[in-house]
Formats: sequence, structure tokens, C-alpha cells
Amino acid sequence: MKETVLGYDIGGTKILALVGSTDGTVYSKVEKKTGNHLGREGLIGQLLQIGEEALRTSGNLKISRIGIICAGLIDQKNGTVITSPNIPSVNGVHLTRILSDHFGTPAFLENDAAGAAIAEKEFGLAKKSANFIYLALSTGIGSGIFIDGKLYRGSNGLAGEVGHNVIQVDGPLCSCGRKGCLEAMASGSAVARYAREALELMRGSHARTELREGMDARAVLSLWANGNREAGVIVDRVIYYLAIGIVNICCAFDPELILIGGGMSNAGENFIEKIRETVLGEFKTMGRQVKIARASPDVTSLAPLALIKYLSR
Repeated sequence: MKETVLGYDIGGTKILALVGSTDGTVYSKVEKKTGNHLGREGLIGQLLQIGEEALRTSGNLKISRIGIICAGLIDQKNGTVITSPNIPSVNGVHLTRILSDHFGTPAFLENDAAGAAIAEKEFGLAKKSANFIYLALSTGIGSGIFIDGKLYRGSNGLAGEVGHNVIQVDGPLCSCGRKGCLEAMASGSAVARYAREALELMRGSHARTELREGMDARAVLSLWANGNREAGVIVDRVIYYLAIGIVNICCAFDPELILIGGGMSNAGENFIEKIRETVLGEFKTMGRQVKIARASPDVTSLAPLALIKYLSR
């Protein structure tokens, strides 16, 4: 039985509110820049306002539940954000209680990478996969893990933090405090850092370069896609570290499918194919079979609807 849901996707850059059905139909959608500058009370007010606007735009459809996707570490059982590095105003906030009290209907909270994995399971490429991993390559690296058809949350609900697996013990310092984490070696932040380091090495020389100060991962990946040699060196390095991380994940979970999502996946099919080739080489003699594909581009925004559908089973 399908339900009508109010959904939220709360990220560091934007907040999306939508009203839709658990069959994936969207009736209304409102998107605003995340008001981090507003402080805790201001951001909560923004969430309520955006939700009300989405409901009005839908013709005030009656909703049965609220699905909330939020970037960061989530206490899914209690409906609380433990910490969200890019949205500090929601740290410690009991989002489910606040939204449930305001709209008068139950609310449920999930981490963004886990939410994307659920969306792929319900509406995307993983419909027929019992064991798969959604790998989010963005500013950081996270994942959503399905084992035997069920989302794996772990004993404390914090499973999927694959970005903090160490792959180089003497590597750069990660935001978590450890050194050489996959996130520190192969995330969007790492791509930007490699570009800065390359520019620093060229400082004082007369070498010509298309690399520029302040380049983010998107800009570097764009240069790579257009055949830039220096960007190619950076991307090859990142893909090698990603391959090590993916092989480690495969050894631990033996998935049939790995879906690559997040902002870095927008580099296109050539980027995904390069990851596939490097992973295959890194398997050495292990001979594992795993399909690697780009995540469904239009499915992630349906994660709040997919969450409610998944919880209804």
C-alpha cells in the first residue's frame, strides 16, 4: 500500500523538501540553500518553513509519515544527529521529534549514504541485488551497505564509515584524527589537496599549468576529462587509492554490486571504467566477481520516499 510522505534531504549546501508517494511519484518539491548562518533555531525554522511550502505546493495533501535524510553521523533509533561536519547547526538536534511535533505525524531519520543505498534498493539499480554497497564519493567518503537484502547499520547504527579505513599508515591526517584514511587519500577534499600540492611544487618555476589556486575536485576532474596531463596524474593517484579501498570492502563484505555515487561520480563513465579496471588489477589472484556501476543519477533525491517504503516492510 502506497503512502503520501513529506520528505527532507538536508545537506551542507542545500535542503530539499518534497511531498511524494512511496511508489516514487513526486507531487511537489522545494529547494533552498542551507541556512548554516542562521544558527540552530534559524535552521530549524527554515526546515519547518520549507516543509510547509512543499505541502502547500502539493495542494495540502495529507501525509502519513515524514522521511528525513541528513548528512553526518546519525542516531537512527533516537532520531538525532550526532554530528554533521558541514551542517553544525543540527549537531545534537532531535530532528524527528521536532518535525513530528510540528506536522503531527511520525518522522524517521537516516544518514545520507544509507538513504541513497535504500533509494537504489527501492527504485534504482539495486532492486534485484541482495548484497551491494553504495559508495558515496564526495567531500568525504561514506557508504550504505545491504547484506542479505537488509540495510546493515551495525550495533550502534554507525556502520558504513568506510572512508575511515586506513589504507596508508603514514598517510596524511584525516578529519577523524587518524592518518591515511581512504577519505584522506581519495575523496573530493583529497583531489583538491593534491592540486594545491602540485601548484606548490611548481611555484617559482616557469612551467605552464592549467591547475589554478582554489580548484575543487569538480574542476580537477573536468580538466582530467579534457585530457590534461597534470590532472591525469592526480586522478590516477585517487583511483589507485579508491581501488585499494574497494578491494578491502569486497574482501570484508563480498558484494555482488558496488554503486559509485556522490559528486565525484559526475566525472562520467570513463571515470567509473577506470575504477573498474584498477579494481580488477588490484584483486590480483583473488578472482572475485563484483559489478561496479555508476549510481542512478535521478534516484538519490527519492531517498526520503524510499526510506519510508523500506521501513514499511
